[in-house]
Amino acid sequence: MRIMVDALPLLGRAGGRSYLYYLFKSLLEVDRLNEYKFLFRNFTGRARERPFSGPNISELNLRVPNRILEYLWTWNSVYLPGTEKLLGSPDLFFSTIYFSPVFRKLPVVSVIYDITTMRYAPYIDERKMFDLRMRNTIHRSKALIAISEYTRRDVIEYYNAPPEKIFTVPLAADSAFGPSRDEDGIKTALKKYGIPLKYILYTGNLGPHKNLKTLVEAYYLLKKRRAIEHKLVLCGNKRWGGEVVEKINALNLENDVLLLDYVPDADLPHLYHGAEVFVYISLYEGFGLPVLEAMQSGAPVVASNVTSIPEVAGNACLLVDPLDMEGVAGAIIKLIEDGKLRERLAALGLARAAMFGWDKTAKETLRIFETAAG
Repeated sequence: MRIMVDALPLLGRAGGRSYLYYLFKSLLEVDRLNEYKFLFRNFTGRARERPFSGPNISELNLRVPNRILEYLWTWNSVYLPGTEKLLGSPDLFFSTIYFSPVFRKLPVVSVIYDITTMRYAPYIDERKMFDLRMRNTIHRSKALIAISEYTRRDVIEYYNAPPEKIFTVPLAADSAFGPSRDEDGIKTALKKYGIPLKYILYTGNLGPHKNLKTLVEAYYLLKKRRAIEHKLVLCGNKRWGGEVVEKINALNLENDVLLLDYVPDADLPHLYHGAEVFVYISLYEGFGLPVLEAMQSGAPVVASNVTSIPEVAGNACLLVDPLDMEGVAGAIIKLIEDGKLRERLAALGLARAAMFGWDKTAKETLRIFETAAG
């Protein structure tokens, strides 16, 4: 079987890149029979890594501006004769970013991460395009992969999507995240980013739905009432963090909150290992991969009790109402002051994380490919 993969997420640094990279890192280990061609819509020709190589792997760089493809395939759903031939006559197209060409007979499998844009008010300006993409995705796909059961239910409810063609296939944390601590590596990473020995950690993007303003406010309470010496370390693309910076400045926390921007994959496990508490109080998640990474790293976690996060966390985290600033602060200080609780949650987190695995995700994804291709 020849499978064409929309590889555009590999050009970025967001969650879609992690999903696609780790999925195929495992998939290519378990599948030596099928052929995979990675499609890059990379008209600008910018430099990019080539993370995969092998006899059953190839690439196609479609040098057509994205705005033209969006106009034809997204806005107008135009079928262009010869599309299948242009793409190398694959047997299946794997859509990874709510986008696919218009085909006559070629089956499409699409992954759905979440519908945050439709559910969360600050993204209202982006809804028209997202909604059209999502409706196209549901209509054109023979099978849909939801990264959590919550996402599956959400798509069925919001879009009245056929339940029988949506399959839940959870994510996993990479093996780089594990309980084995490299003390020298931790020291080097902390020195590199100017982080003290005691800190509270968040990783992810800095978008409004991540609820970081509430986290900063809860941290401020702990500084005032409990005089904690910990720094708050926020790892995420600063492009999304304008309102977070405003909140930090308004509370005069510029010297206490470290905004690190994007942290390379090689450094991230060390930051998890060194953290006394990991906090993830997002308002809306399709999965919540950082929670799983933290648990697999042995870090005690405070997390939201909403959307998909309880599905990932199980009984291994302190779950809180993400809008309850006092409750968030209380959970954090509880972990800071109770070493035995930290140890218990760390052990529970390791056991919980062991229930997820990229090998399982890869095998289930392959099964869906084979079923969809007939």
